[in-house]
Amino acid sequence: SSLCKFINCDDSNNNNGDVANSRVIHFRSIGELNTLNVSPLSKNLLYNDFKQTIETLYGLTSNLNQFLFQFKGPITKEAKDKVSESLGHEVHFHINKYIAHNTFVVVCDEQIAFKAEQLEQIAWLGPLFSHYKYIIPKISSTSTSLIGPENDFIFFKKQEQSSINEYFVSLSLPQYTLKAAEQVAQQLLTLVKEKFSFHISIRVVNSHRLIIAPKFKITNQQQFLEFIAHHPLVLFIEEKYPVGLVNHQASWILQTDKKSDYAIYDHYLKGENQIAGVADTGIDFDSCLFNDPNEEVPINGQVNMNHRKIVTYRTRPEGQIGDDIDGHGTHVSGSVAGEVLTSDPKLRDYAILGTGMAPKAKLAFLSIGSPNGTLDIPDSLNDGEFFQFAYDVGARVHSNSWGCASIIPSNCNIYDSRAVDVDTYMYEHPDFLIVFAAGNSGYYGQNTVSSPSTAKNCLTVGASMNDYDTSWKNITLYNDYDQFIVDCCNSICRANPPCSCCPSDPVSCCGNYDFVGYCCSSYIQQAIRSNANYYNKNNLAYFSSRGPGNQNSNRLKPDIVAPGYEIISAHSDGNLETFQCGAFSPSTDNGASLMAISGTSMATPLTTGSVLLVRQYLASDNRTAKFHGDSNNVSAAIVKAFIIASAIDLTGTVQISDSSLLNIPPSPSFYQGFGRIKLDKVLQFEDSDHIEIIAYDNLEIETGETFNIPFNFSKESLTVVIAWTDPPGIISTTVPLVNNIDLTVISPSNQVYFGNDKNASSVDSENNVERVFIGNPEKGLWKVQIKGANIPSDIQKYALIIASTPYYESPKERGPGFWAAIACICFVGFILIAACIVIIKKAITKRQYAQL
Repeated sequence: SSLCKFINCDDSNNNNGDVANSRVIHFRSIGELNTLNVSPLSKNLLYNDFKQTIETLYGLTSNLNQFLFQFKGPITKEAKDKVSESLGHEVHFHINKYIAHNTFVVVCDEQIAFKAEQLEQIAWLGPLFSHYKYIIPKISSTSTSLIGPENDFIFFKKQEQSSINEYFVSLSLPQYTLKAAEQVAQQLLTLVKEKFSFHISIRVVNSHRLIIAPKFKITNQQQFLEFIAHHPLVLFIEEKYPVGLVNHQASWILQTDKKSDYAIYDHYLKGENQIAGVADTGIDFDSCLFNDPNEEVPINGQVNMNHRKIVTYRTRPEGQIGDDIDGHGTHVSGSVAGEVLTSDPKLRDYAILGTGMAPKAKLAFLSIGSPNGTLDIPDSLNDGEFFQFAYDVGARVHSNSWGCASIIPSNCNIYDSRAVDVDTYMYEHPDFLIVFAAGNSGYYGQNTVSSPSTAKNCLTVGASMNDYDTSWKNITLYNDYDQFIVDCCNSICRANPPCSCCPSDPVSCCGNYDFVGYCCSSYIQQAIRSNANYYNKNNLAYFSSRGPGNQNSNRLKPDIVAPGYEIISAHSDGNLETFQCGAFSPSTDNGASLMAISGTSMATPLTTGSVLLVRQYLASDNRTAKFHGDSNNVSAAIVKAFIIASAIDLTGTVQISDSSLLNIPPSPSFYQGFGRIKLDKVLQFEDSDHIEIIAYDNLEIETGETFNIPFNFSKESLTVVIAWTDPPGIISTTVPLVNNIDLTVISPSNQVYFGNDKNASSVDSENNVERVFIGNPEKGLWKVQIKGANIPSDIQKYALIIASTPYYESPKERGPGFWAAIACICFVGFILIAACIVIIKKAITKRQYAQL
């Protein structure tokens, strides 16, 4: 193994892989299939009926079909080669058609399948029946405006479930060519018309995927899906859900968790020579956070590496140049890399406030926002543009604050085609880390992390609260309240804007007490007094979506959290000719340079900026961590491992209803993932005598290999993380992990700690990140053990970090009552007090508006 090039390690072959669950296959459609209780192909009485139905429906007499080849686990390269050789190399075990556990979907003639069933390497073999290939989605035809917990409000525009659905259809072809996919599409097009007497359109996305769009509402959805699923080369069918949009003082929280302590910036890490890809609504690039007076913004195919912020700006077919008023894309781009360009001394404080997490980094931007308010997302994220254009200009990180949108959030908590696209691109580009927002549906509870953030390989980001001082200032000074009032009236009151906030007869405003409660100062003041601990950086934002990574699984998502509540960043006035840089509160289309918004959308670009700082650190001469790898070409896995190793636990609460708080479960959990980023925990410099970091990149392991890495330990806490970029999973499973590596850490007294807080009887076999954290461990010789439990792809590269650091617990904060009292004392006189009340009145109202 490559690990032994760096360290004397115990390398032993130890075949105790994924044996306990080796006969269970995990399907999205039917749940767990224990093949010990299912007849194999040669004895399966349902198989002949299944074949007859295919012949009746499609007129196909060929014996070519899809079969489930389940190996005696764990899977080795030798076993796969032996089976293939025994069958005359007539079968192929594609890693993207692996399904847990120990099973491949194989396209072959049934006679080949009958022969394979007799081989000693095969534990069980059976047909891929049609009902394994689809699920009936949950549908809701009603929608109401949803109100978040008391003192924090979300307003949703009315959504209706589309009566005409589109479906992703994944194919399983003997050879993946566009011609073969087109032939399947033509068969389906013709036969659906004959069978159902209505028209459908079919788009061939690529050789692996079709999109079927009925021309009108399907009255019997199950019958229609069953028909499509009977095609012998259809692998899986799923509804194509629409997508939607799901920084300032937050940067000190992510660097040191100490007020105004920017130790990472102080060590000359600000994102120099780093480029981030961003896909969002657009950028208002004449803003002083992005403008370059000496260089033109390179648009649609042009590249200008000399522009201080935007090296390339592309649009999707429906994308826009520029951004909307109060634009989402402008705000998130500012959080990644915004830096105020101004010589006006009056704007010096604004220049600090408007600094993105990596202020010296640059952007490769893709505009996916259309003038009608929708997002233009391609049918395949591997279309050669979405990620690739950014990769081609040097970006190795990509930020995405959008995701699946359904009126039933759990519909989006799936490992679907878009998640597969993300995992595929990262697997094919292992130095490219994609970052996604987890979603804003946390008030629905668990199963709310939304695709594509459900992908295994991406870094999925939830939202923590900001600290009280920052939150209070931001909601008071940096919200667009003019727009809020319009939204409030439209969403809650259903009235025609504009609407007065607190008329003399409050009920006449809309005839709705809710509106009065949200907008009137007396309610707001009471809400602040009664929620003294609400604004606390150790709390989880109530809207932050929660795991698992997909329904019916134990996958850990989100991976990480970062501040996402009332985050200051760039403001768009919707005009590319104003050079807005105003030091005043934003309004609908004024020239303010900054505004505050909440959401996991805001946490995600801050995390992306943090990733850029880690990448710069690993390539820096200022680095003192012991790093074994190519510092100029680091993997996404090692960067992800650094981010996760940096995390500290949120120790506060999350609001789960109007009157209930929940103590946040310790990490790792479906609430906070592995915790909140704290970069100085893992970025070691010469003056960082309190930490010691050892990291290994691009190590390799095979099934059955075990490596024991000894090290001496003397600090107050120990964090060990392994991460790997896994092959894309198959969308028909609830356990998309392909390659399973197990982490254990063994103390000097032989106490064993298992990755992700598991135990000997239930080691983690669902996640491609495993962490062991030990507070106040014993001193002496420790051992990290890495085991290749089951590697169906033959070889898996992985990253490892061992971090020895002081034990850290985030300090407590003063409550809002203290600071509110100080603020009020500072204002004297009746007129100034009245003005203060107006500001306070506005402070709480706008929280979060239908964005991630």
